Amino acid sequence: MCTWTSENSLAPCSFVTVVSVDTNVLLYWLDVLGIEQLDQISELVQVTTRCVEDYSKWDKLELSDDEDFECHPNVDKKSMVRWKQAQIHKERREREDQVVLLKMEHENTVKFLKSIPDYISTIQKFKEPEETLKIVDYLMRLGKEVEDTLTDPMRKESLGRINNWPGNWDPPVWCDTLRSHVPWHEEIASILKKGTEYTQEHKDTPDFKLGPFICQCFQETHLKFSNRQPLIEKQLKEFEDKMNAKITMDHLKTGFSKTTLTHKDNVAAPAADSQPSKSRVIETIHTPKEQVYDGLEAEIMEELQASDQDLKQTHPKLLDFSKLRDFGDILNVLKSNPQLQEEKNEEILLMRALSLEIILKKSDAKNCVMLSLVLKYTRSLGPGGIDVFFSKLQSGSQNAQTMFFRDIESTYQHISTRGAILRAEHVEQHKKRQEEMQKVLENYKRFQQPDGTLKFPLGSTPSEDETKKAQWFDKGLLLGDVDKINQFLGTLEKDETEHHAQMAVECGFIQVEEEQ
Repeated sequence: MCTWTSENSLAPCSFVTVVSVDTNVLLYWLDVLGIEQLDQISELVQVTTRCVEDYSKWDKLELSDDEDFECHPNVDKKSMVRWKQAQIHKERREREDQVVLLKMEHENTVKFLKSIPDYISTIQKFKEPEETLKIVDYLMRLGKEVEDTLTDPMRKESLGRINNWPGNWDPPVWCDTLRSHVPWHEEIASILKKGTEYTQEHKDTPDFKLGPFICQCFQETHLKFSNRQPLIEKQLKEFEDKMNAKITMDHLKTGFSKTTLTHKDNVAAPAADSQPSKSRVIETIHTPKEQVYDGLEAEIMEELQASDQDLKQTHPKLLDFSKLRDFGDILNVLKSNPQLQEEKNEEILLMRALSLEIILKKSDAKNCVMLSLVLKYTRSLGPGGIDVFFSKLQSGSQNAQTMFFRDIESTYQHISTRGAILRAEHVEQHKKRQEEMQKVLENYKRFQQPDGTLKFPLGSTPSEDETKKAQWFDKGLLLGDVDKINQFLGTLEKDETEHHAQMAVECGFIQVEEEQ
């Protein structure tokens, strides 16, 4: 609202600020209001212009739970909203992961390019007669050094992000730029391979020298990686433009925040005889979690031969390996202990997974399934299977990742189904054992006297059968254990043995189990 006084009247005039100013309308109202001075017109235009709000930034809002869209009548709209929400979050996560990895590749490539002149200078210093051997040894050491300093940090970062990828999402789909990444140590290995082939072809040539050829290979490598840097920068810009095209939760920032604590004065304690305050208790009705009885874990592990001791006997490192969850740690352990790829280790990890599933340790069970499949895949890929498998996993190859993670889900589903059946069987057997023990305890309580001694209970006028049972009970107490009772029954005739055995059962000394 703007108020001012015209020359023709002392009464204040007011008008509503408009968002856009039409020249003809403005001149009409100026004539009606009697405004003739240019400075007043200028002031009016400035006031109205300052009051214009720019709402265009709200067009960039991206709401993952926005329901303001149309879908087919046969499609459930709530399901479509959830699918759309999951898709938006998945795409954001993919962009974030790829930006981190591309930036890391760009930084490491800069370091690699700066080091190439030093590599060439070192190779040029090697002289005959052992130039070839020295170059080969230098390239092997250089490949290991480059792998430790450049490749491994990016590999661990990549595998760590795959490891933390939500299990209910499809495997991440990475861009072509990232999938075409060539690890730096593999480039060194490629140069070594070219040098070996060149040596075999030209070793009989007069004045043969390997150094100039290797230096030329490094120059080609420098050009190759230099040409790749602009592609990485272009891809990074595309991702960052997409990330900034919409306003999301990631763009929200906490402004000024202040917390004020009010210290209450000391309040007198309530009297001891005052009525206790009533508190409101909210009870939640839910389905209780399935429970397993004590001792089931040891029983199952021993039965399936998948206990900690069994794993240690199979391979000293297998127990520690079965607890790994990070792909980077798995890679390091497999490289230092390639014997873990043996088929027997894969099988015992599956049995371990089944044991853990039976005792409801589902997360650990699924992890053992994953580790078992890692051993299977790396072994099936041949001598260099460890590097091949993890390179495929790291590069974001959609086919490789999809096949691996689907294999984990299908194998775990089978383990879960079988584990539920075995768990139900063991729980049922445990209940039967508990019932039998309860019967024995009841018999014991029936025979126990107030002074702690055991005596067969007889009425005031016991029958002949009850008297025989009492005599047999006293005889059983004198014999002391089951083996002696069995030995005593073995000295009797068949009919008499059956009679005494029945007495022993009725007195609680013997339990007869029916054969299945």
